[in-house]
Amino acid sequence: MKLIRHIIGILFSPRQTWQTIAAEQTDARGLYTGYIMPVALIPVCASLVGTVLAARASGQTAPASWLSIGIGTVVGYGLLLSIIGALACLANKLSPRFGGLSDPSKALQLVAYSATAGMVGSVFSVFPDFIIAGMLALLYSFYLMFLGAPAMLKTPQEKAFSFAFMMLICSLPIGAVFAGIFSLAFSLFR
Repeated sequence: MKLIRHIIGILFSPRQTWQTIAAEQTDARGLYTGYIMPVALIPVCASLVGTVLAARASGQTAPASWLSIGIGTVVGYGLLLSIIGALACLANKLSPRFGGLSDPSKALQLVAYSATAGMVGSVFSVFPDFIIAGMLALLYSFYLMFLGAPAMLKTPQEKAFSFAFMMLICSLPIGAVFAGIFSLAFSLFR
């Protein structure tokens, strides 16, 4: 299955996998339905399991409101998909400033596959003792962007680190805005 091959490849042999991905022709719809949406279920499910486990650890048999959990899960999933799209737009706009190409499709591929480590690593968030492993997975996503920028957007190798670092810096406020929206939506249904 292509999905599993790409996940394993990007995590364990990223240099080769970026070359394979760069040769693929895919549109946004195909990438979202065939890769982004299934992989984005990992952090959403991890968050749901973590919430239920936290409720049980505090002595509750179930979370306070299943409605708020359900809505939070759906909203979180939608926001995660939106963040990937927003970061792809950002990558597409930033790439020419670092000597790379402007290609919306390749920018979306770059962001989606770079985010794989962070999304898969979100399973560690279920267990508070492993939070460092989740943070390391996010750092690995940064490294994947650094490796992928030359293959996907033809960013010169000497500027790839600067491009990836700028993407990291710019992603922080984007993530904060979406986290604020998520918190607002989640609090409305408590």
